[in-house]
Amino acid sequence: MVNCLGTALLAILLLPWVKVAGRGRGHLAVVTSGLHRGVDISPGKFPQKDIFTFFNKEEHWPKGKPDMYAISKLLVQYCVNEISKLVVDRDGTVQVIVNPTCPGMVKTSLARDYRTNAFMSVAVDTFMTVMAKSTEVGAARLVVPALTTKEENGKYISDSQSHEEYLAVVQKNILGPEGQEMQKRVFEEVLCILEQKVPEVRQIVNEAAV
Repeated sequence: MVNCLGTALLAILLLPWVKVAGRGRGHLAVVTSGLHRGVDISPGKFPQKDIFTFFNKEEHWPKGKPDMYAISKLLVQYCVNEISKLVVDRDGTVQVIVNPTCPGMVKTSLARDYRTNAFMSVAVDTFMTVMAKSTEVGAARLVVPALTTKEENGKYISDSQSHEEYLAVVQKNILGPEGQEMQKRVFEEVLCILEQKVPEVRQIVNEAAV
């Protein structure tokens, strides 16, 4: 809920401001995760409707924490993809350059829940030291979307693979018919949830879509 709804709410509320302040050159970067690439949205493995109601019940949570994290990031990716469409005028003019981005693995306290004992604490520290970037390097990667062009609006900025490689991996869960349908469904569910508490969300989206 926090990963997706909070991120989508902030991004949508920022759109009008970035459009005006950016004067056609504004950027909106949203941090996602490459883990979304591996989520299977096939029937039986992923809810086909009422997605948030489904995952709001603990009995439906995947057994592994990384699995639920990946699902939450796929939901974020869907929202950012839809938001990137809202910033394009009918004549094709891009008002705000929107990019989802993943800095890769960064050494933070995100893995703190795995420190269940002294051994696991050492294991986590060793793994993060060897495999993860420093927070400084990770933060620097987040600046990259500020350099993208209008032609790159909506492009997923990855730290570990080319754009072509990324597109090949997400053919089913994002780019294919099933993925596109799920993306629209998720975004509409997000809007329905958000507008209950923040009515202007729907207005912003409707005005942007005109």
